[in-house]
Amino acid sequence: MTRVAFACPLHGNVSGLSGDRKVARLMREAMERAGFMTETFSIPRLYAAMPKDQGARLAEGQKAAKEIIRTLMERPARERPRLWFTYHCYYRAPDVIGPPVARALNIPLVIAEASDSPTKEETPWAAGLAASREAIGAAAAVFYATARDYPALARRVEPARLHALPPFIDPLAYWPWRIREEEARALLSSRLDLPLGAPLIVTAAMMRPRKKQDSYRALAETLLRLKERRWHLLVAGDGPARRDVEEALGPLGRDRIHLAGAIDESLMPMVFGAGAIHFWPGIGEAYGMVYLEAAAAGRPSVAWDMAGVASVVRNDVTGLLAPAGDGAALADRLAALLDDAALRARLGRAGADWTDKERSLDAAAARLRAGLEGLV
Repeated sequence: MTRVAFACPLHGNVSGLSGDRKVARLMREAMERAGFMTETFSIPRLYAAMPKDQGARLAEGQKAAKEIIRTLMERPARERPRLWFTYHCYYRAPDVIGPPVARALNIPLVIAEASDSPTKEETPWAAGLAASREAIGAAAAVFYATARDYPALARRVEPARLHALPPFIDPLAYWPWRIREEEARALLSSRLDLPLGAPLIVTAAMMRPRKKQDSYRALAETLLRLKERRWHLLVAGDGPARRDVEEALGPLGRDRIHLAGAIDESLMPMVFGAGAIHFWPGIGEAYGMVYLEAAAAGRPSVAWDMAGVASVVRNDVTGLLAPAGDGAALADRLAALLDDAALRARLGRAGADWTDKERSLDAAAARLRAGLEGLV
């Protein structure tokens, strides 16, 4: 079995609740299902929140690369990786570790979820963009996640090296809840003291400033438009912007919302299964794993058609999308699902089927095997 070194410059490690870390763990599992033996390297976090921080991050990464090379070269040849796999490389978190390690060991570099941002060329982010482009240029294979990533990458990566790897999920844990909404709702109600009866809207998102906070505000504004309808909102998530989120949701009435805080990942399939609808506007989402989680549980999503959301919600197939930024249209889409149980069921069945056939771990493993064929 081929040994593969696995690293995530965006976070440095793959533990934690954020969507990016979940994807990193799924990516590693897909590689293993594709027949590779992965070794995860804990590296410095290379993400820079501000351009002024990037020089220090890059220097730290370059130092770490030298130490990893030294450590790996001390191993017997048969115990060294035969491929370096980087998850996520872009201008804020460029991979400056994979390329030198791959060169030193004379092994292929592979980058998944790569992106290029030409608009950052003449900005303070230029150094990070240049570093990410250097890594992408050195990679033997580059995988992109969404259609909006493709055009910029295609201008820099020849077709033989560029491969689609759309967002995916392991649907297995969600299967039992697809046809057990009432049971899931009863179980969740007993745990969280939720009322039964009104359709349950589920939102699962970290409470962070800026984009997440903006989505929570849009969510609250949408539900205010529908205050006369029957619904109850369950929010799974926590974070530094919790107080602001509570303030935004306050006008909805305490009797209609339940802030559950961070819920253990193992319970999230039941949470999505207990809901009638998953609702998250999706401001600034690269794509959003929550939409796939809802689909895997057989529940439709409502969101704005913006950023990468359309790569994980098929409009009028697995959910309903409204024109980006149109609050009235977003409320109309949510109202349509609240009012029509048959529509919810149709979209839910289609979402479950789609994740099983096209967005599963097995489907991702097959795409990885095809893209890496001949490299090792």
